[in-house]
Order: sequence, then C-alpha cells, then structure tokens
Amino acid sequence: MDYVKLLEGILSSGDISAIRFFKKAEFTFSQKEEAEKALFKALEIVISKDDIHAITAKRLISNFDKFISTFSVQQYWNRLNVRAEKTTTSTAQIILQEKEE
Repeated sequence: MDYVKLLEGILSSGDISAIRFFKKAEFTFSQKEEAEKALFKALEIVISKDDIHAITAKRLISNFDKFISTFSVQQYWNRLNVRAEKTTTSTAQIILQEKEE
C-alpha cells in the first residue's frame, strides 16, 4: 500500500487523524507498532516533497507522540485488541468443540 498517497488524501480532506490513517491502511492490533512507523515515515516523505501538505506534516511530526497517543487513538487500538481477542476466543472454542466430538 502507498502510505504516502493515503496520507496525502487524508491531509487534503482536512479531516486529519491518526485513526483515519490506521483504518484506511487496515492495520490490525498486532501491527500497531508497524502502523505508527508507517505513519511517521509517510509524514517524513510528505515533508521532503515540500508541497502544500508539508507544513501540516511538519506540525504533526513535531507532536507525533501526542498525535498517536490521544485518548481516541488509544480507544481505537483497545477496540481492535478486544476484537482480536474475541476472534481468538471464538476460534479456540470451535477447535475445542471439534476435539470433543
């Protein structure tokens, strides 16, 4: 996936959030660290292009830790974690039932 184009689209929309980036890129909870690195790298590339989005990207990267650690972002990752745990539990229950039969 081209994370730079994805980020540029988000920056163009004016509705800028880390959650939008993570959702559109379809990162899972287990990919949280990779997602944050991809966002940071995409911001760096946008800054290097020195186009209309560079100023916004500079602002976001200068406050990157805050940008990716807001309450809503933490809730987003928590929801993904709960969803992943439910899937794991459901799968384990199915396997257990099959073994019992």
